[in-house]
Amino acid sequence: MEINDTIFEEVRRYKSPGVIERFCKIYGFEPADAELLFEDVKSWLALACLAKKEHPEKNFVIDHALVAIDEMWHNFVLFTHEYTQFCEKYFGGYLHHNPSTSENKGEEFELMKKMSLEEKQKYAMDKLRWQYQYTMEKLGKETFLRWYQGYSRAYSEEVLAKLAYENTLKKGNAIQKAA
Repeated sequence: MEINDTIFEEVRRYKSPGVIERFCKIYGFEPADAELLFEDVKSWLALACLAKKEHPEKNFVIDHALVAIDEMWHNFVLFTHEYTQFCEKYFGGYLHHNPSTSENKGEEFELMKKMSLEEKQKYAMDKLRWQYQYTMEKLGKETFLRWYQGYSRAYSEEVLAKLAYENTLKKGNAIQKAA
């Protein structure tokens, strides 16, 4: 498949009730919220693929603001056959999920140890600025703000962990009451 700007509409039409249902069971999300997050995962994957084509020298990454998108992506990847078929159909091949490792985090930490606070802030912004601009250009302000402000405020790693824990407790209590 040719990867171009039309890919966004094409991937948005893809549905996966199983992915949505599993995410809701884990985190206690309302189906409509999970569906929007899944729409955003598909858009992020298409955007990452297009960015790799248009800017092969740059890394397109999931940063802390996008942890909710990352968690939905993990959920989608677990549906291995479906995820593989989705990637092959829309992107021409499997899109691997490459998480940060302690090794590459260590390299960056060593680099940043030598910097002042101002230099660290500038380095971090410069590293992601192109991605922010690219996201805004391709998907618009509304999506950009939902991803980098809305999700980061509503769904930090801690919040998602708490939601999963609380949802597990609710299921446990419901089982105990039924017994």
